[in-house]
Amino acid sequence: MSKKAEKKKGSFLSEHKTKLIALAVLMLATYITFLPALENEFTNWDDPKYIIDNHIIKDLSWERTRAIFMDEERKSGLYAPLTYLSWAVEFSYVNLEPYVYHR
Repeated sequence: MSKKAEKKKGSFLSEHKTKLIALAVLMLATYITFLPALENEFTNWDDPKYIIDNHIIKDLSWERTRAIFMDEERKSGLYAPLTYLSWAVEFSYVNLEPYVYHR
């Protein structure tokens, strides 16, 4: 391998490494910034509508799963079946634990 090729390869790796370090620092800063939010309770903004009072996510039966995907019984106006399914799975494991829904 020529010196020019080695220098180019070294430069690429160095640049790549610098970008990865910058990305890691940015991700860590974001995590630290939002970490206190995990300690919060549910809000009265949209949590009652989507989580607390939402009977659709409180039963993970086949009928309810079908209702999630077929847009049946949804009063919120939000069609996001994978989000609702995720909430239903989370509810089936932890009920109404705010930490899980805030992550």
